[in-house]
Amino acid sequence: MMGYFADKEGTDLTIRNGWLYTGDLGTVDKDGYIYLTARKKEIIKVRGKRISPKEIEAVILELTEVIDCSIEGVEDNIEGEMLKATVIIRKDARDIITRESIMKHCSKHLAQFKVPQVYIIQEELTISPTGKKIKK
Repeated sequence: MMGYFADKEGTDLTIRNGWLYTGDLGTVDKDGYIYLTARKKEIIKVRGKRISPKEIEAVILELTEVIDCSIEGVEDNIEGEMLKATVIIRKDARDIITRESIMKHCSKHLAQFKVPQVYIIQEELTISPTGKKIKK
């Protein structure tokens, strides 16, 4: 890779001393196999714009009926990626929190391209054995 178009700062952060720093984190086992486990910096690209999931999660968590939420990028044929929100609500909030109410709240506090298009509303979040949210 030669670098990012018209982005010297991004190129300098990604290519250092001839090495490509992808931002992937992982481990190497005793046999030399590499396992990718996470990303150093989580960014989702929608319509060419970089979006931080943490910003959107913080806005959704402002709703008192929401216990937790997770934002991820899902493949979209037109936009490349679109935003999916998995929202964990209190059991007594099933009739209060809807896709529309979350979208309305997000629209008030976020730019339109940052408002998730897909919503999964549930009462439990899938957690890995290490205690991390499982997004995919």
